Amino acid sequence: MPLVPAFLMLMLLACLVGGGASARAQSSPGEQTRAAGAETLAADAQEETPRELAPHERQLARIVYGILSFSHWPQPMPHRVLCVLGSTSYSPILAAEPARQQTPAWTVRAVRSPAANDLLYQTCDAMYVGALPDAENRALWLQMQGRPVVTIKEQSAYCDEGALFCLYFHEDGRIGFQVNLDAVARSGIRVDPQVLKLAREPLGDAP
Repeated sequence: MPLVPAFLMLMLLACLVGGGASARAQSSPGEQTRAAGAETLAADAQEETPRELAPHERQLARIVYGILSFSHWPQPMPHRVLCVLGSTSYSPILAAEPARQQTPAWTVRAVRSPAANDLLYQTCDAMYVGALPDAENRALWLQMQGRPVVTIKEQSAYCDEGALFCLYFHEDGRIGFQVNLDAVARSGIRVDPQVLKLAREPLGDAP
């Protein structure tokens, strides 16, 4: 997906927020599946001893949870689940961030084999996706099409696989991201245009 100028992105996102993509229908059997799964997920996010994060680690955590805070799901819920899929060195940082920032509304779950679970959209409100084998990667995005799940892909050059947001890493350590507007519209997730400000803050300003 080609890069969109910031001012145009703000206008397009504002349209998505104001007009809103149609909300997804409520899932009936999935409600019980997700509720039962949430108890298991809480046990998976074991907190490690807090440590001082490097600037790029703080920025990544700030961007990911900033994106989530600017996202609005069709159905409000008091507790959300962030699933971490694939190979990524940022799993511990993402898992520890809710406690570090005192945001208990998020539980982080590690998904070892997404190919073995075809109901991820019922148990995950958001996904941080690292490197996956090609077959699993294709299957994941087919499964996620049109689902109200905030998907964030690590290192996606063109952001055309199906993720809503795609992170990229500059040589100087800064982290930026692209927004796939088509995927956002299909998902039913409303995204506040202010999300774009997350990518403009200097690396050292991350708290």
